[in-house]
Amino acid sequence: FVSPLEARIKYPRKEHENAGEHADRRNAGLFMALVEPQAPVDVTFPLSVENEIQFLASRDGLLAGLETKAAYYDLRQQHHKDSLREKTARNTDRMLELLMAAVKGGKTLQEARVGIAIAQFKALGEAEQQAAEERARRKLQNMPAGQRERMRERMAEMNHKEQVELAAASSDAEKEAFVRDRYKPSSHPPHELK
Repeated sequence: FVSPLEARIKYPRKEHENAGEHADRRNAGLFMALVEPQAPVDVTFPLSVENEIQFLASRDGLLAGLETKAAYYDLRQQHHKDSLREKTARNTDRMLELLMAAVKGGKTLQEARVGIAIAQFKALGEAEQQAAEERARRKLQNMPAGQRERMRERMAEMNHKEQVELAAASSDAEKEAFVRDRYKPSSHPPHELK
């Protein structure tokens, strides 16, 4: 048996004719409801080999864990929808708190986001982590020549740009405005959670 929510996560593009953006938004909403933010681990750019593998494996590993968690929810029942909406709001607020604290503590927003993704990944079970890391290593091996280096360069450039902008911020209020300007989760829950 596959619950309706689990089916939506596993097979998002088969449910709607216009599945692209809608499915991505829905999965992002479910992700925010079911994957709790964790305090970021310390990272620097360029990422260490270990952090790079964990970061690349985090999405895959977390989505695999999301399928397991989704099995407990039936979106045909209003109390499940309500519960997921509450969790989304709580996790969104927690994510903002973590990002604010990290930026006020001297990290860039990118360092905080990547650190949170790695921390969420490290919260998975050991078997899930190993499987996701193995898939990430295979993806890296199959990347065309130069693509990995370009990815590293883009991340480092983005991080440097944020460092310069945050260095110009003279107060915590300006740093908060920086985070709020860049962290904008959807204020509208996916249709399935309404």
